[in-house]
Amino acid sequence: MKTWLLIALVACGGNGGSTPDPDTLPPPPPDGPLPDLPPPRETVTKTYSLAVGELAEAQMTGGAADRAVLRLSAPVAGIDWNIHSHPNGTTINVVVQEGVMESTYDFVPTEEADWYLLVRNGGPANMDIQVVADLYGAMTYDDL
Repeated sequence: MKTWLLIALVACGGNGGSTPDPDTLPPPPPDGPLPDLPPPRETVTKTYSLAVGELAEAQMTGGAADRAVLRLSAPVAGIDWNIHSHPNGTTINVVVQEGVMESTYDFVPTEEADWYLLVRNGGPANMDIQVVADLYGAMTYDDL
């Protein structure tokens, strides 16, 4: 299992000490175009200035009628990120990606819950990671 994912689970409260089976980790985001979408209800832009290995986390709250189109970027290929949740004391890992310079992900929750976007500087030097979140429906985005 990826060490930073384990750290990430601890960062937001974890799941009672258990860790996900490495064989059940989610796939990276799919390649391909985004669906045609109307303009978002709200766009949130955040810049996280992170030292090597440092984490930042945001909470998105929403359900199946909501959506967040996330665009992450950094000056070098060093973004490690995931989306996860902890409904009813369990852990749901939605997506995991490591060592990227840019990524776009269309996140539609499977159920109403608090969903956590965790970004980590996995690069060789301190860097700024920018996150742009286009929010649809009642989806919210707040830094933790």
